[in-house]
Amino acid sequence: MQLVSESYKTIEEYEQEVKRANYRNLEVLQTAKGCFDTKMRAAIVGSTSLIDRNVSIASIQTLQLSDSLCRIVIPYNCQAPLINGDEITDNKVLLIAPEEEIFAVLPDNFHTISFGVKTDQFAKYFQEGELEKLYTNSSKLRSHNILGNIHRAKEYLVQYTHALFSQISSIPREAITDIEDSILLVLEYMLRPKVYYWKEPNLATRLAIVRRSREYLASSKRNSVSVLELSKQACCSVRSLEYAFKDILGITPKRYLNIRKTHQIRSHLVHTGGRSINSVLKKFGVINQGRFSSDYNRLFGEYPKDTLARIRRT
Repeated sequence: MQLVSESYKTIEEYEQEVKRANYRNLEVLQTAKGCFDTKMRAAIVGSTSLIDRNVSIASIQTLQLSDSLCRIVIPYNCQAPLINGDEITDNKVLLIAPEEEIFAVLPDNFHTISFGVKTDQFAKYFQEGELEKLYTNSSKLRSHNILGNIHRAKEYLVQYTHALFSQISSIPREAITDIEDSILLVLEYMLRPKVYYWKEPNLATRLAIVRRSREYLASSKRNSVSVLELSKQACCSVRSLEYAFKDILGITPKRYLNIRKTHQIRSHLVHTGGRSINSVLKKFGVINQGRFSSDYNRLFGEYPKDTLARIRRT
């Protein structure tokens, strides 16, 4: 995984950069006086592209995505843009559907984090037909305030992306699948359908989902399992998996997997006390060692180094 940083001083350079991000039929019109200056950082995590972009001068942009990609855009630290006439405030979701034509009125110093997700990959996180309905209703997501903590999810993704970019050179390959899974889960939460009703499975079905999940985890030799992979093995959608774990175990599948991994790492430290903490965490795909140590301490009342020191003394 590699971080690309670029700076563009003209509209022409900017247009070429945006076209490489799978946009087409692009037109950019500068609407304010000044030098058109753009800064961009980007990385590809699995099959998902992450772009942090700052455009210095107000503009009107017309664009259209390719047919194999959708994009979720999060403006931050700037005035709200107008997208097809709708002001994108904190409790609205800016989803650009495949092949959708967008007319964007952007302010000065327009900052965004955007996520380009392949449609076939993203569909795995939804029940059958849901994502297509969201694409059809993308204008409703932009025009209506969404119930729930959408603004907090946006803030989290902005902070998460910045933290990811700051340490990208040290991230082990083993962690990439888990990182992409974490991002897509939050995006799925933001886009979770609000405009139609779906039938929920009964309690017996949810119990069966949890049982299949645990059976797979018990038999798997992988150190890191994503929520998407777990849903496949449990023969259900990501959302059905979440409902099942919340109903049966009282926590989300992501939280369950994190707790389980923490226990596995503790067991590894206890039974192989001679190994360094860093090597064990890398083996399990942990990238934020400080956060992991805090989570470990909240769970076990001691830090990993304390566990290792105690084992070495015995």
